[in-house]
Amino acid sequence: MDHDKTTRVQEIKPLLRQIESQRQSLLAELKLLAKIQLQTKNVATIASFPIADASKPVITTDSSPSPTNTASNFIGEKAFHKVPVTPEEKIILFMKLFSCRADVFPRYYENNNTGKKGYSPVCSNEWKKGICLKPKVKCSNCLQQAFVPFTSDPVKAHLTGSTVIGSYAINKQDLCKFLVADFDKSTWKQDITAYTKAAAGMDIQVAVEISKSGNGAHAWIFFQDQLPARKARQLGDLILSKSMEAEMILTLDSYDRFFPNQDLLPSGGFGNLIVLPLQKKYRSKGTCVFVDEQFNILNNQWEYLAQLHCLKINDVDILLHEFITTNSHLNEHDEIAAAESILKKTSNHTNENFSGMIELTLKGQVGIPLRDLPGKILHRLKKIAT
Repeated sequence: MDHDKTTRVQEIKPLLRQIESQRQSLLAELKLLAKIQLQTKNVATIASFPIADASKPVITTDSSPSPTNTASNFIGEKAFHKVPVTPEEKIILFMKLFSCRADVFPRYYENNNTGKKGYSPVCSNEWKKGICLKPKVKCSNCLQQAFVPFTSDPVKAHLTGSTVIGSYAINKQDLCKFLVADFDKSTWKQDITAYTKAAAGMDIQVAVEISKSGNGAHAWIFFQDQLPARKARQLGDLILSKSMEAEMILTLDSYDRFFPNQDLLPSGGFGNLIVLPLQKKYRSKGTCVFVDEQFNILNNQWEYLAQLHCLKINDVDILLHEFITTNSHLNEHDEIAAAESILKKTSNHTNENFSGMIELTLKGQVGIPLRDLPGKILHRLKKIAT
């Protein structure tokens, strides 16, 4: 009887996904048509600016796409209905993938006098005498806020190299449009490979982008519609756990953080930001571009972005339900139960006995030397830490 129920469950899931996929596809097409009509007016004046060079990266050693990047069995809907050719199509695709918070965006700055550099929200009142009180008053606390929205104009400036912009990864409703895992330091290549393989094993497509420094990479997962940041981060935790389980070598020294790195937007804050890819000056250096499994720059960045599969909310719910034994609609007070459930579902308990001594260091936190630990214990400790 239990076997029959299990079989029926496995039969129902793909049927539900197929029905939901058809529904979402039609809705996406309607949204896209409406958005194109609206955006056409906004980008009519920039129809001739050259952003097509993102299809022709400066550095490439292999123009053939990798098996992971072209697989057709990923869940979710493709990001765009065609390969974008015109500037307006590229801007629409870029904004669909990378715009999370539409009311404000950060821009890179450098102060030649002080040497200070970083990112700040773009405001039309910035440095206006008697209005802008920076640096005494933070932008998040300013009563004269006049933030510039994330539109086609800053995207154009970013893609053509006149500025560098980012995207705040969580909005005022605690929703996100993407989940990014940041990997750096010496083992970033093997670790991000383990992460993407674990995601692919769950039929999730991950896009790998070389970071601005060139010494690390970002693993992007995109969503068809905005998703609660809490669910996105639970999904990321699950992929991290499965990648460690499969590879047994993922080092926490390489994995840095998620974007967004919080479930809820801090009161009065903006949340963490991520620098957006395909900025012209960085592309010329071979960074901020998407790569294949061998870390070769993909020949046509826009074609690749268009075929990326964006997860629907229903897809994420099903994935989390399969691995979290409590409830796929957990609230923020259930994070510990969710994490414990993920560990329970993905762990293989061992009854083996281990001997030896380990010297722990207590300095505000517990320090555990990993070098001499048995592999199975090391694996379990890393999973607990994530």
